Amino acid sequence: MFPLTFLGLLFITARTDDKKKKGKNQAATKEEAPSKYDSMFQRGDLLEVPRTLFTHFGIYLGRGRVAHLIPDILPVLSDDEEAIREMVTNNRLILGVIAKCASVRVDTVEDFAYGSEIIVNPMDKVCSRPPLKGEQVADRAEKLQGSTAYSLLWYNCEHYVMYCRYGTCMSFQTFQVRTNTNMIHIDSSVSMSVCLPTRLSGYLSACLSVCLSVCLSVCLSVCLFICLPVCLSVCLPVCLFICLPVCLSVCLSVCLSVCLSVYLSACLPVCLSVCLSVCLSVCLSVCLSVCLSICLPACLSVCLSVCLSVCLSVCLSVYLSVCLS
Repeated sequence: MFPLTFLGLLFITARTDDKKKKGKNQAATKEEAPSKYDSMFQRGDLLEVPRTLFTHFGIYLGRGRVAHLIPDILPVLSDDEEAIREMVTNNRLILGVIAKCASVRVDTVEDFAYGSEIIVNPMDKVCSRPPLKGEQVADRAEKLQGSTAYSLLWYNCEHYVMYCRYGTCMSFQTFQVRTNTNMIHIDSSVSMSVCLPTRLSGYLSACLSVCLSVCLSVCLSVCLFICLPVCLSVCLPVCLFICLPVCLSVCLSVCLSVCLSVYLSACLPVCLSVCLSVCLSVCLSVCLSVCLSICLPACLSVCLSVCLSVCLSVCLSVYLSVCLS
């Protein structure tokens, strides 16, 4: 998951074979068909568009195609030609500048412009050399296609188009940057004050922000797709098979000991006292009722009958012995 996430940051998408074939057929159709831009531009025209913090240049080849030198990090990271042929985004461009990796490639006018307004042949007014013929310019631009080293100051897209159209390899943008950076001076009251051009400082801040965002995205992807699954796979079995049984056994033992101590110290005496009092009262009431209702009448009747019989027998014997004699 992590490699896919990292490639997704650079706007790389996986493609199936059918989509690749379809993309190739569409590209071939676009190259063969006439373009609306043929009425706007001539073959060999120098096109200029604003891109990131600098200006980007290209040579119009006709049929809506533009040859331009552009930094791109994707060829360093991937061999997918279809993904490389897609429009170079600003992230790919800035990372390509940092890696000093670029290529002269042919793109559509839309991909080259990247949504910006196109200016035609602006260098004709400032360059002292006359432009070459359009066909010669386009032939030069096409022959230089392929990978090349890149230097922001010494070989960029402006050097490329200036060589193709005017036969001189120079860049007005980088000339201004080098001139401005020579304004570094040492003052007696201040150790050093550096006057960097606004565009260069803005470009560096943009590079730093892109690097920071990429680092944060990579770290977040590592945490989500590596650290979190590893932690879950390790912690979940430990919790289920070790911590949970231990916690349950400890809780049960504590609960049982507490309940037993409470039962022995409080519940059992109360229960015994209640039971004894209830039993004694019931037994006494039952015994008393039995004695009064059964035993006492029986005893009285027996005693009376015995007494009467004894008295009668004594009286009779006395009478017979005394009275008769």
